Amino acid sequence: MVGTRRQDSSLASAVGLLHPPPDRRGARTRATAASRLPPDSPRELVPKQAPCNPSDPPLPWTLGHGNQPPAAVPEPQGPMGPAGVTARPGRFFGVYLLYCLNPRYRGRVYVGFTVNPARRVQQHNGGRKKGGAWRTSGRGPWEMVLVVHGFPSAVAALRFEWAWQHPHASRRLAHVGPRLRGETAFAFHLRVLAHMLRAPPWARLPLTLRWLRPDLRQDLCLPPPPHVPLAFGPPPPQAPAPRRRAGPFDDAEPEPDQRDPGACCSLCAQTIQDEEGPLCCPHPGCWLRAHVICLAEEFLREEPGQLLPLEGQCPSCEKSLLWGDLIWLCQMDTEKEVEDSELEEVVYVARNPKDVAVSYYHFHRMEKTHPEPGTWDSFLEKFMAEEVSYGS
Repeated sequence: MVGTRRQDSSLASAVGLLHPPPDRRGARTRATAASRLPPDSPRELVPKQAPCNPSDPPLPWTLGHGNQPPAAVPEPQGPMGPAGVTARPGRFFGVYLLYCLNPRYRGRVYVGFTVNPARRVQQHNGGRKKGGAWRTSGRGPWEMVLVVHGFPSAVAALRFEWAWQHPHASRRLAHVGPRLRGETAFAFHLRVLAHMLRAPPWARLPLTLRWLRPDLRQDLCLPPPPHVPLAFGPPPPQAPAPRRRAGPFDDAEPEPDQRDPGACCSLCAQTIQDEEGPLCCPHPGCWLRAHVICLAEEFLREEPGQLLPLEGQCPSCEKSLLWGDLIWLCQMDTEKEVEDSELEEVVYVARNPKDVAVSYYHFHRMEKTHPEPGTWDSFLEKFMAEEVSYGS
């Protein structure tokens, strides 16, 4: 078991725990105070959207005048309670879709990465001087229609962003056809998103599809996987990692420290020496502590062909656990909290003039292996397409 756990580095990388934290030394701040949104302009009628199947009838909808969702949209339920009451613990990494309301540029869309959706849309509407992208500067107002969040790291979110921006260049989306004649940019991006949520590796990530404007919601041509909840409205405030509540017999014995160097894995009985710490069951009264690889192998017993678990039963308390929630909790226990503004300025500090998703975060941890002068763009494209990785 120990040899398997140590040798299977690909699985540990897949769960999102081996990405090094961003080194912020030397980063220069480009983000500035976000401006207020301009006064709401009259909502413009949006052309009818082309469906995924050209033979299907079009789906008409308008900005501000579409079919309204039910008055109270219930948030999806998970094994640890309502997903919409409080956000998952940890940092917010989201990839969003903007829609342009300017009559001159009506129908244009923009895909981007953010750690704070409310602030990011203000930056886009404030122009480049306020931290917006050059492709959206001077073309506002923009509306953030939806955001996909729940990525285990900034790298995972940025790669999702790149693939959504360049579906024709992503080897994961070779099966997605080009934009159809008469298909709007908005409809095309929704079609690409529908395929992305069902394509590896994103199909097994604990993602959430959140419509920030519920009145603009459209059904995707392919429904998201069952474990991807559909949410509405702005993301709830980020919550700190919940502490396990004491059980009825816990008064006599204090809760052990997860970072205890002498702690043993509940599955293989070997000492836990991993720097990232063990995975622990969050349910009250459960004392499960296990290596990442050990618990992943336990969850994948019924899916031997998969690399990344989705969910499983706790071997100790036999309650249902989402793998993504376990990873979030482990990251919260082992990483220092970073202000989202500080992270965002690191992410955007190295965006090139083409506004392709890249960050100082990626290359500062590559053991001084940086692209040669003149090859930045080609290296960037290969990195975001997952053809190269750290230290390549």
